[in-house]
Order: sequence, then C-alpha cells, then structure tokens
Amino acid sequence: MNFQGDQVDVNVSDNGVGLPTNFTPGLGSVILESICGENWSLTSSPSGGCTLTATVSLEH
Repeated sequence: MNFQGDQVDVNVSDNGVGLPTNFTPGLGSVILESICGENWSLTSSPSGGCTLTATVSLEH
C-alpha cells in the first residue's frame, strides 16, 4: 500500500494461473467500481498469476 494524501494505492499479486480467457466480471468488480470508479484494474501476468491495482479515496 502507498498512501498519498487522501488516497491509498493498493497492489495485490498472486502466482496462480491468471485470468481465464472467458473471464466475466462479477460482484467483486461491481464493488471495486463503486469504491474506485475507473481507478482499478485486474490483469494477468505473462508468467502466470494476476495483479489487482486499485486507488481508493479515503474521503467520506
């Protein structure tokens, strides 16, 4: 995590198999969209695994 003023940047990576080719966004994507707007992404790594990156506002 990286705090910058009223925001926090979060990066979470794993070493799994990555996203399936037929990936369909679900409830987690809806929740991230409501919290972060367009400031998040979920990507597969060429070497395997996934990385979730999100910027969350700490304002109320």
